[in-house]
Amino acid sequence: MIRNTWHRILFLGLSIMLISSVLACVSCSTPTTQPSQVEQVTPPPYTSSEPTSSSTTPLEAEPSMPSSGLIYEDDFSNPDTGFGGANSADYAAAYENGEYHITVNTPNFTAWGLNTEVGPLKDFALEIDARLISGYVLNSYGVIFRAADNNNFYSFIVTAYGGYRIEKMLDGKWSLLTITKESPKIPNLTTKLLKKESGNTNRLKVVCKGAKIDVYANDSLLTTIMNESFTSGYVGVIVTAGESPLEGTTKSNTHVAFDNLKVYRHE
Repeated sequence: MIRNTWHRILFLGLSIMLISSVLACVSCSTPTTQPSQVEQVTPPPYTSSEPTSSSTTPLEAEPSMPSSGLIYEDDFSNPDTGFGGANSADYAAAYENGEYHITVNTPNFTAWGLNTEVGPLKDFALEIDARLISGYVLNSYGVIFRAADNNNFYSFIVTAYGGYRIEKMLDGKWSLLTITKESPKIPNLTTKLLKKESGNTNRLKVVCKGAKIDVYANDSLLTTIMNESFTSGYVGVIVTAGESPLEGTTKSNTHVAFDNLKVYRHE
C-alpha cells in the first residue's frame, strides 16, 4: 500500500514536470508581440532626439534693441536681396507682395533659404515676422542662423500648435538641441487655419553672444542654451511640412510668409 502510494506520488511529480516542460517549450517557440511605444511624430530627417547640454531661463520681457545697432533690414519688397527663388513639385520660394514666401507641398519635406550676401555674422540679434497662411498639423517654420553652408547651421522653429524647439544641422545630419515644448507665448493657430482667419503672425527673435543662444517669440524669452558648434555664419528662413493636412483645409501644403527681417549688432 505504501509502495503504491509512493509510485502514485512519483508518477504525479513526473507528469507535472513533463507538462511544465511542454509549456516552457511552447512559450519559447511562440514569440509574443509587444506593443510598440507611441512617440510624438516629428518631421524627418532627424537623426537624434537627444538634446545637448542646455539651460532654461524664466520667461521675461524682451529687452529693447537700440536702433543704432541695426546692420541689416529687409522688407522683401526688393526681389534681389539675396534669398532667391525656386519652384518644384516639392516646394516653391518667391518674393511676393512685400514678403518672402515658402510653400512646401510634400509631407515630411523641409525647404529653406539662406542669404549669403549678409555676413557671416558672429554676435548679433535677429528679428523676423513669420506668418503661417496654411499648413499641416505638424508643420514647423522659423529661422536659420550661424549657417556655414546648407549642411551646417542652427534653426529656431515654432509650430502651428504653439510649440518651439532649437535644432542643429551638422554635416547634413539633424539633431535637437531642445525638445519641442509648448509655450503660452506662441498662439495655437490650428483653429484659425481651419476658419481661415487672419492674425497668424509670430514675431521671432534670436540673440547670439558667443556660445549663448537666446530665442524669443512675440516679445517673450522662451529659453537659453549654450552650444559651441558654430560661432558665426549666415541667416535664413526654413519651413517643414508635417504628416497630414489639417482636417477641413482645402490645400495640402504648408505656406509661410516672412517679413520685416532686422539684424542688429550685439556687443
